Formats: sequence, structure tokens, C-alpha cells
Amino acid sequence: MKYTAPLEKDIFIRKGDNGAGIIYDKTKGRQLVLNKTGINISEIAFDSSSSQEVLQRVAQMYPNIETEVLENDIKELMKILSVFHLIKWNKDDEDEYNCFFQLESKDKLFRIAGEEDYEVVSDFIEKIGFQGEKTFSVAQFEQYYDIASIRFRSFGLSECYAYCVENGQVKAVLAFTPPSPSSLVLSLVSFFFLDELSNDDVKSILYALIVRILPRFYHRIAKVRISATEKSYEKLEVFINALEMSKEAYLPDETTDGSVTFYSQNVNFFVRDNKSS
Repeated sequence: MKYTAPLEKDIFIRKGDNGAGIIYDKTKGRQLVLNKTGINISEIAFDSSSSQEVLQRVAQMYPNIETEVLENDIKELMKILSVFHLIKWNKDDEDEYNCFFQLESKDKLFRIAGEEDYEVVSDFIEKIGFQGEKTFSVAQFEQYYDIASIRFRSFGLSECYAYCVENGQVKAVLAFTPPSPSSLVLSLVSFFFLDELSNDDVKSILYALIVRILPRFYHRIAKVRISATEKSYEKLEVFINALEMSKEAYLPDETTDGSVTFYSQNVNFFVRDNKSS
């Protein structure tokens, strides 16, 4: 598949003694840190114009590695380069583009967003925006959900994402904060659901996403919590009702709008002790 590489004058690559390095995008002021293999493949990608050409050249560099392994590594690396806008894919051939990037299954899936999913999550949030009937977001500006920002927060575990796909279409995205090793609380941060979904759909998807999230943690989760301000309560109501939550605390002096937290009364419905599984 063809793409456009950045101009040589727009990027700068600095390598360390171990071969790992930094790619600095002069036009956007961003930097990407990669290991030795990632830097090597990136240099080839910037000097090529199609994924097929990159595979051929990388295969010459690593002749003892199976082609399938190289293909997967190249695909992941080039998705990262795309996330950071260091390459731009040619989407004129829609079939080839979909074959390379589209979600593989047409069944209903509940996924934790990884490297290959950040663009899917970002595009969905951009599509439905902050103002939907069944959306709730703590962010005040759209750039919060661009691909690079989502990836940065996910890598730092400050905010992670799960999403639901049905028949190849994203239906919902849930943002959550992973608990620290000493915490038993899973905090739900933001929700993005298609307006066309019924409240029953929202409830079933929410439960399924939480069940999908829980095995990530190696200790018991005792409580699922949502925090909001008084002003944002109405936007949260559909989710609070779906999870059968009740008010846990009201802290009027914590924020200018007053802080309210809710927790799930029906926590045992989807929470299991991961130590015993």
C-alpha cells in the first residue's frame, strides 16, 4: 500500500549508542522514541513509498526472520508512524486500505484499545463529538482525543480505552483509569455511545466492556466509580442508571462546580476476584 513520507528537512533522527533513537517532527514539535529495530525500519520507510517496498528492503536487512513476523512488525511500526503523522496513507484504493486497517471481525467485539486501535477510537470520538445525548467527557477541547494524545495517555496508564464493535461499526468507547496496585477501585472517566442506541443497549455494552476490562488487573476490584460535577449530572444519568449506581459522596468545595461521585451497587454482577480465576 502506498503512502507519502515526510520531507527530509521536516524530521530529525538521533540515535543512541544501542541503536535506539528519537524521531523528531520539526513541523509539529513532537518526538517519537523507538528501539533499534523501530528506528531501522523507520529510516527505510522514510526512503520508500509503499509498505511492499519496505517489506522487501527490511527482509534483506533481516534475512533470518520469517516474512510473516516481519510483516506484522512493519504493520505495527507504520501504524505508529501514521499515528504521529510521520507518514500519510494513500486512501484512493479503498479496498486495499480497508484490508490493511479495518477491524478483522464482523461480530460484536469488546476490545481494549492497543497500538492498532488508537486511530479507531479517535475517529469515532471525532465523529460523534462531545454533544451527543449518550456521551460524557471530562475533556474541554477536541485535541484531547487526537491519536497521539490517546496513545500518550494509554502508554502512561493515566487513561485507557475500551470499545465495542458490531458488524464492523464502532458503537461505543469507554475511557477508564486503571487502579494503582493498592487500589480496589476502577474509575470510569468518559463515555461515547451512538445516540441511536437504546438505554438497554447502553447497559449491555457497558457491562460487557467492564467485564472485558477487569482481567487486565491482577488484584480484586471491589468498586466501579464515576466522578462528575453537579452540572454534568444530567449527561451522566443514562450511565448511572445503566450501572445501577448510587451517590457515594458530594464534595462541594473540591471543584468550582461541586464534585459528585457515584459507585455501582451491583458491582458483583460483573466484578470477580481475579486472584481466584
